[in-house]
Amino acid sequence: MEEQKNYQTLDFIRIVASFFVVLVHVHLPIPHAYYTMAWARFAVPVFYMINGFFLFRGTDDKQGRLKNIKSTFLKIGRITLFTVLFYVISDTLVCLIQGQHPLEWLLSEMNIKTLTELLLFNHTDFLCHVVWYLLAYIYVLGILYLLVRFNLLKRVWFLIPFLITANILMSEVIKLEWFYQGNWLITALPFILMGIYLRDNPDFYKNISKPVLWIMILGGSLITLVESLLHYGQVLYLGTIATAIGLFILGIKSELVWPPKISFAGRKVTIYIFIIHCSVRDFLYVVFGIPNWLVVYFYPIIVFVFAAMIGYLIYRLNTSIQKSIGRRKALIK
Repeated sequence: MEEQKNYQTLDFIRIVASFFVVLVHVHLPIPHAYYTMAWARFAVPVFYMINGFFLFRGTDDKQGRLKNIKSTFLKIGRITLFTVLFYVISDTLVCLIQGQHPLEWLLSEMNIKTLTELLLFNHTDFLCHVVWYLLAYIYVLGILYLLVRFNLLKRVWFLIPFLITANILMSEVIKLEWFYQGNWLITALPFILMGIYLRDNPDFYKNISKPVLWIMILGGSLITLVESLLHYGQVLYLGTIATAIGLFILGIKSELVWPPKISFAGRKVTIYIFIIHCSVRDFLYVVFGIPNWLVVYFYPIIVFVFAAMIGYLIYRLNTSIQKSIGRRKALIK
């Protein structure tokens, strides 16, 4: 049965994607580093497709899907709140270390323009680069709730190519700022819908051979190289879209069995790597600096490893807190 499949390769892909998210935000001092950053952008579409694919897992009826959306909404809401508080504290500490006034950076950014961009386009650079992803996910969950509630989900599949095309046009033709591309409407929504569509319609991809998928992945990488030379600074490229879709479908079709630690890290730790890596990057730089060329070239790996270790500790702490709360509730009952 499809629902009994563990999709362990998707767990490994989560780990790979989380490293490439780090690579987007930790720049390498090498010639043509913009290509590396451009290619790494396949990670966000992959994460959104995985989110969509697993959103309704275990249920096909309307009430079950609505329940899944509600529980996911609460989970992502808690993670978003944690992330915001984490970066308020983290950025304040960085300011103190640098001798700046606490929260001055935040107060200086709070105006009508930034608040409008935050509400409409999930623009959160004044706080942290990654919060937009979580806010966009929350927006889409609200949209999905309405679509499922009024039986409209199967009528909006056409939005997938339409919104992705709009994204490319806004970036490669109109050349708007990144947050007009990376937001709930033309990045999060189409790829989450794509993940849901592929889950509900396995016939769409079951006859696609693995060589074809590898051609999509490698061909998309080459196309991204050309695009990044012409238009740098986009959230998505045609090539990275092909790479992301090919990699995601390859993960769905894969029957590989991975060590349990891979699945654990992919499912439990990568979200924390995604959340805290910008803070880890800033703290390592402010506290230790970049002492020599060797560290410079390995800086993304160093940030990734530190973020993974701290992320694991946060997961363990969160798990302990949840268990303690559960025991207290049981005693009260």
